[in-house]
Amino acid sequence: MSVYSPDSWEKFLRSADTHFHQIEIQLFGLKENGFPGSDCAHIGVERVVGATEWFIFNMRATDSLISWSAFPELQEKRVGFLREQAELQHSTFGNVTNDNMGDRTALETGIGRYMPECAEESVDTLRSYSWTTVCSREIAARLGGAERLRETGAFYDVAELSYGGLLLRATKEFGDYDADRVRQVFDALACALPVGEAEMSIGAEYWNLVYGVDPADVCRRRG
Repeated sequence: MSVYSPDSWEKFLRSADTHFHQIEIQLFGLKENGFPGSDCAHIGVERVVGATEWFIFNMRATDSLISWSAFPELQEKRVGFLREQAELQHSTFGNVTNDNMGDRTALETGIGRYMPECAEESVDTLRSYSWTTVCSREIAARLGGAERLRETGAFYDVAELSYGGLLLRATKEFGDYDADRVRQVFDALACALPVGEAEMSIGAEYWNLVYGVDPADVCRRRG
């Protein structure tokens, strides 16, 4: 880790052009004494161990910096940023949420899925379902396409991406993404979710998940 300077920034950019496992920028607010405070934002890219052709782009920050309630205007910017990055990278998965666990989604943690399988299978299997979710072209087709997903009523917006993927936004405001809407999104995407019931654990009370239901059963009942 190094303090920002023009030289350190150039060094960082040069490192991004070479073979790497993980690069990350950490941005700290400074206290009155000039030392870093506890508020922090992270922007990073990680090569998936065991599947080095796959990369995870991650952007996160402490709630005091990007609070959902204190800075509602940032919600649109978050969704716009996700869409922009998905278009650039032809992402197979992406989400805007408050319950990711580092490079794992809440669902992956809840049902015990790990890398590299999660990344490699993201073409055909969603890594999670969130307030805003990006899915691959293959998953979009498997779920019946944009119009079919609009008809479910589970989404405020279903946006078609240039490479065939979809950006699915459950509600206009994150604060409206309550347990009922989480269940609607779960049901709408069940046929593309990994099998298994999510388990409640310590610290998981704020995860936006449906517990005790296997999406495979929902999909099977749908026929």
